[in-house]
Amino acid sequence: MDRFWECTKRTTNYEKTIPASVGRRTFDLERMNALMSFLGNPQRSYPTIQVAGTNGKGSVVRITEAVLRHSGVRAGVFLSPHLVSIRERIQVAGQPVSEDLFLEHFDRMEGYLLEKESTGDFLDRPTFFEILTALAMSIFEAEGVSLALFEVGLGGRLDSTNILKPEVCALTEIGMDHASILGETLAEIATEKAAIIDRKAVVVSGVTPPAAREVVQNRVKMMEGTLYEVGKDLVVDPVAFIREVGTRFHIRSWNRGYSTLDLPIPGLHHLHNVAVSVGLLECLRDQGRVRWGSAQLRPALAELELPGRCQVVERDPLILFDGCHNVDALTALLQVLSEYFPDRETGWVFGVVGDKEYEKMLDLIVPRGSWMVVTRVESPRSVEPEELARGARKRGMDKVVVARNGVEALRKARTLVSSKEMVVTAGSLYLVGELLREGGW
Repeated sequence: MDRFWECTKRTTNYEKTIPASVGRRTFDLERMNALMSFLGNPQRSYPTIQVAGTNGKGSVVRITEAVLRHSGVRAGVFLSPHLVSIRERIQVAGQPVSEDLFLEHFDRMEGYLLEKESTGDFLDRPTFFEILTALAMSIFEAEGVSLALFEVGLGGRLDSTNILKPEVCALTEIGMDHASILGETLAEIATEKAAIIDRKAVVVSGVTPPAAREVVQNRVKMMEGTLYEVGKDLVVDPVAFIREVGTRFHIRSWNRGYSTLDLPIPGLHHLHNVAVSVGLLECLRDQGRVRWGSAQLRPALAELELPGRCQVVERDPLILFDGCHNVDALTALLQVLSEYFPDRETGWVFGVVGDKEYEKMLDLIVPRGSWMVVTRVESPRSVEPEELARGARKRGMDKVVVARNGVEALRKARTLVSSKEMVVTAGSLYLVGELLREGGW
């Protein structure tokens, strides 16, 4: 993988550096269209699903793929970010692609990338995310997938995935994130994300904030599309909380009902994501692209794993990893702790990048914690742990420990946790990724 990393380290990577200014050429589709034209536009050779949103889009992609796999469909998946290996972002039939396959397709575009680099105009060079998107599109054609699911990276309107013409698209919950790029209000952010909706599009929406929901509804109406909404056309009915494990629930779509389903991941927000996935699957069935039912949905959910999303990695002591990276995601995690772990006090391992509303996040977690270990995350944008420690102490947290990295933070947390407590990571998927990689879970 050395050649890949050597080449891409000189590209623009907005996962590491937020642009100082956003102009017409900072985010556009010209670079992506040119790169895909060079590759022969492989993305046109298979049907696609596109999923945008602030929180839950990766989960929706994973859930949908799992049901498709149980239905005999060989699907490709494009996700971001990765937790341990870059190859996690490009999966076929539920597995990351091999290093050999990844590099084979990178070889096809390396000359093109070096030529663009030689121009000296960094805005003319594909970005890191655009390169990965192109790799996924190329690999999916070569692997002969029946369908490919693409998680949108940033926004929607100018995201590299928006060169697709999807059979169905979905919008998950929309909240305040990347406001400096996407807009300062929910309506502005929703406008960017809803721009994936093309003319006559079939859309499944899990958007609930009224301002954002209205934007989605208006966009679908303007584009003469068809809209299915969670809470209206897709209704979830939780019937039992399985303490420290997950939820039993029913779900009804506009077509039929599915009863007594078990999801072994705690959190009602995950049921919301399941509803979006069921909506996508219903649309695919209505289009005659897949045959599925309870016999495929039930085992797919029962076996589902969502790394870094309310993931219990140890039971003694109880350790839960969650990559919640904004206020809305953290609020959902706090609800999980109240509903599924009511007898546990919480000790936090917390690290976050600087463009997140980390002060508001501290406002939420300090009152809900016995102690906190703060750390850097593996990103140039990381907030320094000393700054987080000052913020936590200012808000009344007495026991705050500073660590140099996530591994040290978890080691210190193990010395602090009592039998009545649990350890919860929060703030960043970069933190979860480091812990999963180094801990071997």
